[in-house]
Amino acid sequence: MEIDGVRWQSVEHYYQAQKYAGTEHEQRIRELPNAPAARSFGQNRALPVRADWKAVKEEVMRRALAAKFGQNRRLREQLVFTGDEPLIHRSPNASY
Repeated sequence: MEIDGVRWQSVEHYYQAQKYAGTEHEQRIRELPNAPAARSFGQNRALPVRADWKAVKEEVMRRALAAKFGQNRRLREQLVFTGDEPLIHRSPNASY
C-alpha cells in the first residue's frame, strides 16, 4: 500500500514505523522483511517513541486501514461482504 507517496509492505510496517516518524527507525522498519519483524522492532521498549504517540496512534491506524482497503479491491470486497457483523481486534494490550 502507499501512504503519502511511500510504499509500505503492510499495515503493521506503517503503524510501527509511525511510532518513530522522522527518525532512522522509521526507514529501518519500512525495510524489514515481514510484518512480525516490523512489530517486534516497533515494540522495542529501549527506543523512545514520538511524544504524541498516544494521541495519534488511532488516527495512524485509521489512515493505514483506509489505504489498505482503499487500494486493494479484493480486500475491500471481503470487508464489505462482512455486512453489519462486528469486527473485533483482540490483543493482550487492547481490544477494538
